Amino acid sequence: MILKSIGLILPLLSCEGRVQFVPAAEGVGNRDLQGMPVFCCTNRFNGYQRCHADSRCNSSENECNKPRKCGEGNTWALAPAPKIGCCSFDESTTCPLNVYDEMPQCHYFKADCEACEGTWISLTEAPTTAPTNAPTLPPTTSPTDAPTTAKPTTVPTMNPTSNPTNGPTINPTAAPSNPPTSNPTKVPTNAPTTAKPTPNPTNGPTKDPTPAPSSPPTMNPTPNPTKDPTKNPTSAPSPAPSTQPTPNPTAGSTPSPTPKPTTPSGPSNEVNGEVGVPITPSATDSVAVSLPPSVSGSLLIIYKVSDDNEHDVQVGRSYDGLNWETLHPLLLSIDCQESPCVLDIPAYTGSSNVQYIIREYVPPAPTDDQKHAKLLLQGTYGPTQESLQEARNLGSPEAWVRDQIDKPASLHRVHYRQRANGYVKNALRHHGVRDACERGSRWNRHAFNRWRDIGKTIEEIPTSSGSIYLKVDGIVRTEVPNRPSAEYNIPTTSYVICRKDPNQDSMRMSDFHYAASAGQYGTLLVASDSASCAMPISIEMPSVQFTDATDAFGSALPQVTLMDISGDPNVIEAKLLDQLGSSSCDDFKKTWPNFVQEQGTGLYYVEDRRLELYDNTNSSSTTKSGMLGNRCPRVPRTFLNEDTCIPRADCGPPVFSGEFTLTAENLRKFYEIDNKYVYRLSNLPLVGTNNPCRTNTNRFVRKDFDNDSSGCASDSGPEFPSIVTAIETYLGGLSDPSSAIVIDIEDTSMGCTDNNDDSLGGSFSVTIPGGSQACFTHSYQYEYSVFVMNDWAANHPGNPSAFRESNPNPIAKVAEHENLSGNVEESVVLNFPTWGFH
Repeated sequence: MILKSIGLILPLLSCEGRVQFVPAAEGVGNRDLQGMPVFCCTNRFNGYQRCHADSRCNSSENECNKPRKCGEGNTWALAPAPKIGCCSFDESTTCPLNVYDEMPQCHYFKADCEACEGTWISLTEAPTTAPTNAPTLPPTTSPTDAPTTAKPTTVPTMNPTSNPTNGPTINPTAAPSNPPTSNPTKVPTNAPTTAKPTPNPTNGPTKDPTPAPSSPPTMNPTPNPTKDPTKNPTSAPSPAPSTQPTPNPTAGSTPSPTPKPTTPSGPSNEVNGEVGVPITPSATDSVAVSLPPSVSGSLLIIYKVSDDNEHDVQVGRSYDGLNWETLHPLLLSIDCQESPCVLDIPAYTGSSNVQYIIREYVPPAPTDDQKHAKLLLQGTYGPTQESLQEARNLGSPEAWVRDQIDKPASLHRVHYRQRANGYVKNALRHHGVRDACERGSRWNRHAFNRWRDIGKTIEEIPTSSGSIYLKVDGIVRTEVPNRPSAEYNIPTTSYVICRKDPNQDSMRMSDFHYAASAGQYGTLLVASDSASCAMPISIEMPSVQFTDATDAFGSALPQVTLMDISGDPNVIEAKLLDQLGSSSCDDFKKTWPNFVQEQGTGLYYVEDRRLELYDNTNSSSTTKSGMLGNRCPRVPRTFLNEDTCIPRADCGPPVFSGEFTLTAENLRKFYEIDNKYVYRLSNLPLVGTNNPCRTNTNRFVRKDFDNDSSGCASDSGPEFPSIVTAIETYLGGLSDPSSAIVIDIEDTSMGCTDNNDDSLGGSFSVTIPGGSQACFTHSYQYEYSVFVMNDWAANHPGNPSAFRESNPNPIAKVAEHENLSGNVEESVVLNFPTWGFH
């Protein structure tokens, strides 16, 4: 592949391992003008949270379902999708807040969860975001306690009724209640405001009810009844209208008037709560308890005490003079809108002895040591005997704070960095890896690695001496006398290293260690394939052993001196490199794993590549280089270090001039020589890409370079001859057009019209200067571009998913797998997965 100039490839190679796909604009297509989710073209693999980056894909369901334009795996749905549940893979029954960050394709719908072979957990339905416009309670099935009209009549009718009553009313009303509110409250009342309904319904409704209440009545009834009573009296007002109208009007009037007006019952029982005085609930009515306020430094708790419960149940509490608050599990109503707070104790009709009692707790004054310990809990990670004595000596919190300010900083970051020892695959911009030949590099006796080998396949290869080599990625890891497949009844002679056994809680992962001297042997969980890892087979972890290392590797292994790791009882077998002896760094590979033989014992060890952090302070600047892109370790410039940052001439990336060819063989050298995952990207979807007729910038790729001498099998050229002409014109301007694989035609109109995107992703047969044919395909702007993928190999979001499912790292396996075909292309080309864009 010929690149026109070095200016094209260097920015790609120095890119920190990330393909810059065109993202969706912030919020585009995701919400309407009212901020609500909308239907658009979304994808399962982003959790249905974002609309498609191409607005045309969001224009209709038909456009969304065009794979050539919008990519595979899309669906027309509401985005962002609500969180109505999650998918569990470890018998969990709850949904952690961060569960949607990993494997979003599994957590938004039950069908997706089942496709991921997980267990669906439904969330409790969330409340509505705004109150409803009207109360939701249905009409009552019995008469209300108050009249359905807003106010009683206030003055007698102007004309007597045609049929007088036999006598005056028995008891005139006293005085009308306050008029009801004109608007109902947003939340309906929990119960009628009057104590009881009338015992007997009225016989029938009035024939002609007044359309609206008249003016207010007189405060006192007349002293004498009228001589001529009205012929059709009113039924008699009820005791008083409720303070709030009912949520919905009653279905009809009462059937007949009552013989005399009813008298409302009194309010619920009211009790003044006192500390230590029991309160007995009523069998018929609720009890309103006025709760005493707490004071500063005290705690008041009201308990429900019952013969049925072994322990008293907390009902509410108040402390330090704050309002009372209700407590689980009873959650009884406590109203603190006015002082004092009032607790509503419900009626109780059970047979057990139930009482409520308020208890007060006043803690004793803290001792000096307790005050010092509290200070240390708040100001440090906790007291020790030494820090407690120091606080005693200083005497006061003020003196302790001043002493801390005067001391030099002891940073937790420094403490952590001195002990950080994480597994890493390769150097990145913020850390390096310790070279295998460097003093302090770590070495193990067990043949397989906890993080690197999950999901990889072990192959049993017979040796000439009758023993068995166990190979991973074509590299011999150890030699054993017998086939493990025969010894442990494994159905195949190649098997996958599994992550966990979900059916055995005591064995969650393979146990990676081997210490013969301590009699401790780890276990390795294996299965015939990743899908069978749900029921793995446990075998004994083999140690690193070779009868003839030259036969296994083609040359002798380095002879080195190793030193024990002291001070950590959990490290039972690992050692650190001390001296190389007669070996040199040229005897070690940059790629993992390396093997060494310990001088003196003759035992073999495999490299355990770990993180290396560098001292890079004002007083101790590191001289390390050679990290990702041959850049030095660095930290962001801040106001704390801007005056002390030191530029170094040897910290920049290498600079080249001229043209060079990125063949598959040359790309492979990046991994073999410098452990860099450098790939050419292929089969990228045409997301956000216009068809050639709509833009003046297009990329065309000759994807079948060795087999397209007869042109394209499916040719779009006859339909768009102007595109063929533009490609041939561009090739005519190259010095070696026959070797061109990727061409970018910029600032050039294709001179065509394509309203249906038929040319999008089309293949075009062209004639190369000289007469031969070739097939160029319209492609995504980064198709066949070359990137350093070290960051993706470590941090791609698909890596944890693959690890959990006992599959190898999807980015690293391209370079690490054993290439049996001999075609170097398969070790340097990262093909975009066929399941769609996410």
